[in-house]
Amino acid sequence: MVALAAITALASCGATDSVARYAASSFGAVAAATGASVRAGDSALLLQAPGGEELTILADFSGAADAALSLDAAPFLAAGLDTSGLPSSGPENWTLENGRLVGRFDLALEGQTPAKEPAAFMKAVATSSRKRIGYHAALKHYGVMLGEMAMVEWAADLAKNDKDLVIVLDPSALRRAGIAPEQVTGWTLADVPVEGSDGKMTTAEKLLKVYDIR
Repeated sequence: MVALAAITALASCGATDSVARYAASSFGAVAAATGASVRAGDSALLLQAPGGEELTILADFSGAADAALSLDAAPFLAAGLDTSGLPSSGPENWTLENGRLVGRFDLALEGQTPAKEPAAFMKAVATSSRKRIGYHAALKHYGVMLGEMAMVEWAADLAKNDKDLVIVLDPSALRRAGIAPEQVTGWTLADVPVEGSDGKMTTAEKLLKVYDIR
């Protein structure tokens, strides 16, 4: 998590319970707006973005993969994707599967979601791995850092934001896999305002997929 934390669009927020609490409740609101559901078979939350990207979070974090992010691989292949350059071991593992680019993430060593509401899944992440949850003040977003290559952000208040759900990828990691981020169709390469370690505002380059779902 070190490299991602150093360039993340999520401002450092310490270990405040309020951030974790409101991150969970606002995630629940965004999940409801997208029609997210909990699968009965494995008690996993499935949130699907309007463009088909899928975020899955398992209820039980004791396994090797607690969450997954599935993306249409076609734009990344067209932009030069070489799968041999993707992270393939450890807490983050990316593979090409049936036309999808799938990342799997080990979020925590243990932890369970005791309820079936979407908010409970994010609350479980905050409880089991607090450092993964943050608040991006510039965009008024909460977010979860999935791994070195990806994070997902969502609006603190759907009624006051036109960027309700944002999938964020690290251009540096994409370039190591042969991808030219500026050529990924349907995604936007942008300098995102962030708070630096010294408390001053700066920017970090990110590849974004943004949705207004309200």
